[in-house]
Amino acid sequence: MPSKMKAPSVGTVQRIKAPGWKVLGDVPLFEGLSQRDLRRIADLAQEVWHPAGKVVIEEGKAPLAFYVILDGQARVVRGPRNRLLRRLGPGDYFGELSLIDGHPRSASIVADTTLDTIRLKRTAFRTMLRSEPDVTLRIMEGMTNLIRDLQHDAAE
Repeated sequence: MPSKMKAPSVGTVQRIKAPGWKVLGDVPLFEGLSQRDLRRIADLAQEVWHPAGKVVIEEGKAPLAFYVILDGQARVVRGPRNRLLRRLGPGDYFGELSLIDGHPRSASIVADTTLDTIRLKRTAFRTMLRSEPDVTLRIMEGMTNLIRDLQHDAAE
């Protein structure tokens, strides 16, 4: 869902406002959360704009954040030749696995256009998980649903 406001200049960071926080509810990792819990997560996140051509996350690097695209286009690439794996647009997200497990990034994300994103930093997210066991359990349920969907897709 594109942001309803005019985008500030690239590199700008600001708090998330509705409807941006509602987009988090469409992410499988967060699908079991209440609006209250989604707002709590949104309070930890920021809306960030990236210029076209910017590497938002880099393959092999430590995970620092999870992203949801509000507006713009990006591509997922891997390897020394930046082999295209997938294209991303509004509503797509990336970095959810690294948000949980902390493993290095398995691919790079490159902005094809100016990219308006929600960014949730890993450190803030993990702090919240430690203090909110009910939210943690619902997120674990979302993660298992994601894994089941991936297994189902792979079996077809």
